[in-house]
Amino acid sequence: MYATQMFSRILQFILAFVFISCTKTKDPNVNNIEPTTVETKTEQTEEYKVFEKLNAQIANMPKDRPSTPESVKLDKIQELIKEGNRFPEFTAPDSKNNTVSDKDFNQGYVLYIFWGTWCSSCIDNIVAVRDAYKEQAFKNVKFVSVSVDAKKESWDQFVYQYDMNDYMTNILIGKNRAHVLSNFLYKSMYSTNDKEELIETYHYVTPSYCLVKDGVIVSNNPMLPKDGDAFLEQLK
Repeated sequence: MYATQMFSRILQFILAFVFISCTKTKDPNVNNIEPTTVETKTEQTEEYKVFEKLNAQIANMPKDRPSTPESVKLDKIQELIKEGNRFPEFTAPDSKNNTVSDKDFNQGYVLYIFWGTWCSSCIDNIVAVRDAYKEQAFKNVKFVSVSVDAKKESWDQFVYQYDMNDYMTNILIGKNRAHVLSNFLYKSMYSTNDKEELIETYHYVTPSYCLVKDGVIVSNNPMLPKDGDAFLEQLK
């Protein structure tokens, strides 16, 4: 199981590397001139060498990850929030100063959005929910936003600006890593060191999403509101 998860994370890293390489920002003041054949081949060759090296490292990585406090923590969290488990119990005040808990969301579909006001992709999904609400779509889904903003003022302003109280429940946990809901943000990532060797690091990553049905975790990697029909299709 770990080997599968590890390969998946490494694959995500490689895809991210490709994406970054293919979306380098162009200088708007420079004419859109195609690079010469020599430059293109050189760049592709260098990237190919990097991928070859990463693939070799993937093939030679040990099946069992060395145990560290961070890896032990991750394994415990992944076991707690794995698909098929009941969503963790929690109690928290919402943006209307009401106390809410997991028991308030034990019926039907619920999408938990773990986000921050600085996160553009998070905002895309919040806007998608808002627009769907105006069109009376997504009626059969409840939405719970869980913000990790450090400043309550920033969160309050954002909730007000986007009328978020109209179409979702809003919770602020800030940087409280002891809060059970922060578990959905703790993830393992792969990067390269100065020697271009793969290393595993552990971070609290925003955004994160969890789709729940009748209090049970359906997916920690669901289709999202901004995906439109694809989001609704997974609810059937």
